[in-house]
Amino acid sequence: MRFKKRIKPYLPPPLKRLMKDLIALTYTSYHSFRCLFNRIFLSNTLYTRCQHLHIGCGQIHLKNFLNIDSRATSATDLVMDCSNLSPLPRNFFKTVYAQAFIEHLRLDKRLPFLHSVYGVLSDDGIALFLGIPDFETAAKSYLTKSKGIKHKKFDLWEVYRYTHGDPEQHPGWWYEQLHKSLFDVQEIDKLLKEAGFKYYKIFRYCFAKEKIALNLGFVAFKTKPKSDLTKKRLTKLMSEYRGNVALNTLQIVNA
Repeated sequence: MRFKKRIKPYLPPPLKRLMKDLIALTYTSYHSFRCLFNRIFLSNTLYTRCQHLHIGCGQIHLKNFLNIDSRATSATDLVMDCSNLSPLPRNFFKTVYAQAFIEHLRLDKRLPFLHSVYGVLSDDGIALFLGIPDFETAAKSYLTKSKGIKHKKFDLWEVYRYTHGDPEQHPGWWYEQLHKSLFDVQEIDKLLKEAGFKYYKIFRYCFAKEKIALNLGFVAFKTKPKSDLTKKRLTKLMSEYRGNVALNTLQIVNA
């Protein structure tokens, strides 16, 4: 890193771009090979060691989780199509966790995906999903001209961030970053029921230091939990994850 900082100021722009591309290619190649090695030689070891699943991990590696993504990053254990978990062991994972993932699926992929979540989840496991943009709250914030998150007013650009994901900030994987479907409480409720989940809680919350509760999440169980998931228990559960949840804003909002 020091060598890079020392030499970069002396390179002409074409060589800077070439250097950047070579570093990116080396990074991608290394992690692609590592993930391929994991798939071929270490799959069973990973399953034995990691009974918790992290879907769409991106750059966030959770300890004691099997971290999967469609791209090979420094956090990825296995590269796979995250919209279809059927290649993974059935009735196995005690936790299936995702942060800001399901809104990136096409409309026709959402229900099959949740079916596959139900399939890999153990009988006593939980599925925990965070960071689902709440279209109802976004629409209300725009119509009432609420104070924005990035701008003074919750304008069309603010709406676009939540409905589409502002994919232009990731030109190399624009389509993957694009939000391809919208959610509100009723939509999540319907999808969970159709996927086979009978026991679940849907909640709304603020992200980090934001003042508008623009995020939805849910906790779903295959079998009836021993005790009801109260707001207090939900808050304790949320504190264990790196979801940047403003815990004091949690509100259970089952349809």
